[in-house]
Amino acid sequence: MSYYQIKGKKIFFSDRRMDAYYEEIFNVFKLFDAIDGSYTPPASMEEYIKGGFQERIELLNILRVKVDDCRHKAIGVRYSLAMIQQETNVCPTAEELKDYSEMVAHKMCPEAEIKNEVLIYETESFLFQVKSNLDIIIQLLKHLYPYLNENKGRDCESLKLSANDKNNTVNLMRGNGDGKMADFFDLQATEWIRELNEMRNEITHRSSLTGFTNFVFKSDTEEVVRPKLPNGRDVDEYCRDIFNKLLNMYKVVAEEFVLSKL
Repeated sequence: MSYYQIKGKKIFFSDRRMDAYYEEIFNVFKLFDAIDGSYTPPASMEEYIKGGFQERIELLNILRVKVDDCRHKAIGVRYSLAMIQQETNVCPTAEELKDYSEMVAHKMCPEAEIKNEVLIYETESFLFQVKSNLDIIIQLLKHLYPYLNENKGRDCESLKLSANDKNNTVNLMRGNGDGKMADFFDLQATEWIRELNEMRNEITHRSSLTGFTNFVFKSDTEEVVRPKLPNGRDVDEYCRDIFNKLLNMYKVVAEEFVLSKL
């Protein structure tokens, strides 16, 4: 089967190669479908005039658009994860690496690394896409929590976590009485967002990620070490873990901070 969406007079179908990836994302985003159930039509024209129902309809329409933006970005993360898993699953053997070059076979250096450009750039894309998801989540929430947009301009439409910024996102949430939401984002920042953002910033400002390794052949033991991030974690294992954390964030945001607010 293919997933589809109807927008205006056009119907959009998913590429069937992506269906398996769509499923796990759509299972989470189904939670946002309850947005439609949060609207109760007015019983009379008088109630309509007094009740601000038009504003309510406009808000729900905006939220639907932003949820669709979030879904689009989440699929981008899943695509990069799929490419990363594809490349790391094809782990060369020691014999294959020795056949790659006589320099490897004769152990001319303690280590030999085979660059995998697909893996390198998809890992970088993964980090960028996750950060983009975090910013889009704030763009969704600002329509229910207007103070998140109190610093006018597009730059404010992002998740800010700098401890030196008194107007960072967590402080704004806590200062406006949303302690539960502030605690949630603060915990996510501590557990995984700050580390990911540091790697993303290094790629943005210094081109490559220092300490990232592809498949490495160790001459002394003839061991092949799988691709790793600077923190020492396997690239595919780390990215899968982050993707799961991102989906959990969407689940909590939907249940605790969007639907409950509506």
